[in-house]
Amino acid sequence: MNLGVPHSCKNRYINHELGKFWVVDYRIYDPDRDGKTKIDHVTQMLPNLVHHKDLPFRAVLMDSLYATNKLMLYIDDLGKYSNCRTHEAHY
Repeated sequence: MNLGVPHSCKNRYINHELGKFWVVDYRIYDPDRDGKTKIDHVTQMLPNLVHHKDLPFRAVLMDSLYATNKLMLYIDDLGKYSNCRTHEAHY
């Protein structure tokens, strides 16, 4: 549920050798205005990083919220690995 406050979607480029990261793409998540889901934003951001910014990366790290079959297959089609954090089930 959106409470009227837009969130953001960020893609960060992390260089472990340098111990630094950079925000390389940023979108406002405001589905009431644009009708886009967070998954929609990510699928629009990734090809920009791969084809236009030509960033050298092998893996997409993400929260389990993004771990949909469609997105995981899309990342695979881009020739990248996907890795996401999972949440422990509480019963």
